Amino acid sequence: MTIVVGYSADPFGRAALEHGIAEAKLRRTTLRVVNPTSGEAYVDAHFAQPHEVHDIEERLANCGVEFELTQPVGVDIAE
Repeated sequence: MTIVVGYSADPFGRAALEHGIAEAKLRRTTLRVVNPTSGEAYVDAHFAQPHEVHDIEERLANCGVEFELTQPVGVDIAE
């Protein structure tokens, strides 16, 4: 089983990340963090910038769970 967290670069996204980490630890499973953008605008305030991605990856590396962080661009991120 994999825990999937939809991340946005705001307090709600950070809270979701922390809950996802806790759940992945509890279930002893991997965590997949998805930070999507439609790519339809030049600026997307919810899309993590490179320094934020670094901070997220550092947090995940230090929390002791296996993780994958993706930033898909497109209208349908399931593709």
